[in-house]
Parts: sequence; C-alpha cells; structure tokens
Amino acid sequence: MVSRRSTSFRWSWYAAIAGVFLALVWPVILWGSDRTSEASDQNRHHLVVIRQAAACLSGEEGAPPLLSFLRDYPSATSPGYHLILAAIDLLGVHSVTGLRLLSSLCGLALIVALFRGLARSMDCWSAAACSLPLLCSSYFLSGSMWITTDVAGAWLMVTALLTMLTHGVPGRRHLFTGCQMAAAVLVRQPTLWLVGPMALVGAIDGMRLFGRMSSAGDGPAARRWSALDWISWGFAIGVPVATVAWLHSLWGGFLPPGFHKQHNMGANPANPAFFLGLVALWSSPFVAEFIRRGEFRVALLRRCVIIGAIVGLVAATVVATDHSRADGRWGGPLWSAVAAIGAVGHRSIALLLLAPLGGASLGMLLGRVWTHGGARQGLIMTTAIAAFLAASSANSQCFERYLDIALLSFIPIMVALGDTESSASARVPLRIAAVSLALVQFAMSCVMVYAPALIPVTTAP
Repeated sequence: MVSRRSTSFRWSWYAAIAGVFLALVWPVILWGSDRTSEASDQNRHHLVVIRQAAACLSGEEGAPPLLSFLRDYPSATSPGYHLILAAIDLLGVHSVTGLRLLSSLCGLALIVALFRGLARSMDCWSAAACSLPLLCSSYFLSGSMWITTDVAGAWLMVTALLTMLTHGVPGRRHLFTGCQMAAAVLVRQPTLWLVGPMALVGAIDGMRLFGRMSSAGDGPAARRWSALDWISWGFAIGVPVATVAWLHSLWGGFLPPGFHKQHNMGANPANPAFFLGLVALWSSPFVAEFIRRGEFRVALLRRCVIIGAIVGLVAATVVATDHSRADGRWGGPLWSAVAAIGAVGHRSIALLLLAPLGGASLGMLLGRVWTHGGARQGLIMTTAIAAFLAASSANSQCFERYLDIALLSFIPIMVALGDTESSASARVPLRIAAVSLALVQFAMSCVMVYAPALIPVTTAP
C-alpha cells in the first residue's frame, strides 16, 4: 500500500511542475505578441479552422454542414483538436486568449505524463531533471503558448507509448491505450505509427512469439490472455486504423486536399539523417555520462553503437541532405546550421558528422534498454522509434518541429528504462547531464520564442 506521505510527496512534484510550466507559458499568452512561426500557424490555419467549425456546429447562416466542411479545411492535421476548441468556443470562451490558456493545458498534461512515466523507473528528482529538456524546448513552449496540434498530439502519443511499456491487466490497459491512440490520430494523423508497437504488444504478451519477454513474474502480464483481452487489443489496433481510413476517404489522401502539394509529394529521404543528427545533439550529455561510467565495455552496447554509427553514415551519404527549401529540407536551427556550414555533393557536412554520432548514440540508448530494462521494453521501444521515423519520413517536409518534441520525450524514456543506479545520490551526474541539456534548450527558447514575443519592436523615427 502506498503511504499517504508518499502520495503527498508525489503531488507536491506535480504542483511544482505545474507552477514552473505556467510561469514559462502564461505570461506570453497574456502579454506577448504574435511574432513566432507557431503564432503564424495559429492565426493562418488553426484558429481559422476553429472559427469555421464553430460556425458549422452552431448552424450559422451560410456555414456548410460539418461533414462537408471537414472534406477540406485550412489545416494539414486531423480535425479533432479543432472541433474540441470549437465546442469550447460555443460554450462561451470566445477570446483567443481564453482558448490559448485552455489549449496550453495539453502542454502541462504532456510534461506531467512524462514525469510520471519516468518516476516509475527512477527517483522524482531524477525524473524531474530528465523532464526539463522537453519543458524548456522552444517547440514545446511555443506549441503550448499558441494554438497548434503539435503538443496535444505529442501528449496523447507519449501517454499511449508509456501505457504500452507498463504491465497491467491486459483488457483494461488495451482499452485505455486504444482510446489514447484514437484520440492521437484525431489530432495528428501521423500518430498512426503507434499501431506498430501496439501490434508488437500482442505478439509479446499475447501470443508469446518471442518467449517470456513479458517477464512480469506472477503479475497480470504473465497470465494467458482471455478472449476479452484479445478483443480489447483488437479495439486498440482497429479504432485508430479505422479513424485514419475514414479521414482518407473524406480527403482522398492522408491530408486535406489543400495540403497535398506541400506535404504529400512523396517521402523525404533526408529525414532519417536529420533525425539522427538531432539525436546526436540532444542525447550527447546522457551518452557522455554513460561513457564516463564505463558502460561502453558491455559487448551488446558496443555492437549496438557500431551498428547505429554505420546506419547513420549510410543515411547521411546515400541521399541529398543539404539545405533545400524546394525539397523540404528546411525549418529549424539545425537546418540553419546545415545551410551555414555547407555541403559537398549535396551532402551536408554537418549531417555527415552528426548522423553517425546520432546513430551510435541511439544504439547506446536502445542497447541500455535491452540490457537493463529487458527485452520486452527494448523491442517495443525500438519498434516505436522505427515506426515514428517511418511516419515522419513519409511527409514531404522535414521540419525540425515535427521531430523535436517526440525526440525530447523518447530520450529520457530510454534513459529511465535503462537506469541501473540503486540510489538517488548515484544519479546526480545524470541529473547534471539533463539540466545542462535543459539550459541549452532554454537558451534557444529565449532567442526563438521569448525575444520575439516579449521584446517590443523598435522602429526608426
């Protein structure tokens, strides 16, 4: 039984996280200006969809039926989040500020969910430290300050993945995961990639195709699944697939017709190299700490590192990776660095260096999960990252904002799953690594978010 003191201690952490989040986000919502990319997306796309959807829902004169409206509207993402905010608008919250304040709570839900998931494997101080890089990220903060679907989709995506990684009564857990996945694809249709690791849960826990990977002793995951367990698992797989199939039938593709040219012109082959380049940057403090500990001496980790480095080198050399707006290779600080550093034969010099390092770093992170967290967690996490990368690569545009929030969630999850320290004090270097990354992220947020939103523009007399 969990003690009252322990429960109170955990809730004090939630309160502290909420306080920090609101202090970082709400001042910009209340007093900031709309001079960021996310503000532009809000005003040109998402807010327009919300107002139009509210008109359809209220039966306003001249507004089309809702189903006709959903066939083509000015946003590239699923309509679920817009419809919820449109309903809130109809309930009386008409101001953009009010809608932004309510929308920001999805960011709070994401950071609390991440902290809670990490705290299952490590102490609260370490879980909080490992949550800080995401909390301080420019894309997370701006996505929470303005009305976009990035943070809401990430919240549902992360909670679904964390649920898959935990043990529990299969039927109940699968129904919960299925609802999370269905909601995720109604907010952002690419989150259909969650079906990949969820299918694997059935193979591991249900069919035992990979032996007794669930290794939950005499817990619920160790028993054979009942018919009800399989039905609930089928629900978790089928509902998000059916949802995206319905959207596809409405749009004649995976996006509303107005966005086919921008996002649906074929896969972007530079995405894997760019993703691994970001891995190299955002995992470097953690990887440096693991090397300091001597974990590289583990044979499995060495093999994973070598394989990852080779994959990264291949990804950065076989396709063009230079900065090119026409080819969807733009948008974000790393692409700006790629443009500044230059390329050889359309191969970015920066990504030729970073992608192999990122592959090696990802190999070490996943190898630690396999070694210390168990084969079940390792296989689910590996499949999740592969599925996410495949889904994001299907987009013609390789924007950093499409990768950063997910990556800053995946990295601490892998760190926590592979955690082996037996005492909180032994994790102090790990906390320092996390805080150092958070400081880098916050410095970028100051330049990309706070400066344009809060510093007045001076004009020449």
